[in-house]
Amino acid sequence: MAERGSASRWRSRRLLLIVGALIVVAAVAVTAGVREKADTRKDAQVRAGLTTIREAIYAYSKDHTNFVPPPEEVTAAGLKAWLPPGVAWPLNPFTGQPMHAGSGSGDYQYKTLGPNPSSGYTIDGYGADGRSVW
Repeated sequence: MAERGSASRWRSRRLLLIVGALIVVAAVAVTAGVREKADTRKDAQVRAGLTTIREAIYAYSKDHTNFVPPPEEVTAAGLKAWLPPGVAWPLNPFTGQPMHAGSGSGDYQYKTLGPNPSSGYTIDGYGADGRSVW
């Protein structure tokens, strides 16, 4: 009789261990999913910020005979006059600070194409994992 009670307790403990392990695995998966959604949302905010910057670059080029601004002018201060009315310079969703040139999460890189200012430009932004979001 003592053996049956001991075996039953052992099975109950094993079952509790298995259920506990499943709960831990589920908690880790849920946490990773929440973090991924937050990162995806922030990546979308970086893309939206790049759109605002592109609109300011376009407005600048219209006022400058289709010349794009030099890289040192693609800043909050440099393009302030060309932002759409009522629109502020975009914030880096990872830092809460204004977006700026760089290679970190929420930063952007802007380059003119060729020596002629009317040659065009490229702009790219970086997401949570440091990869391009554009």
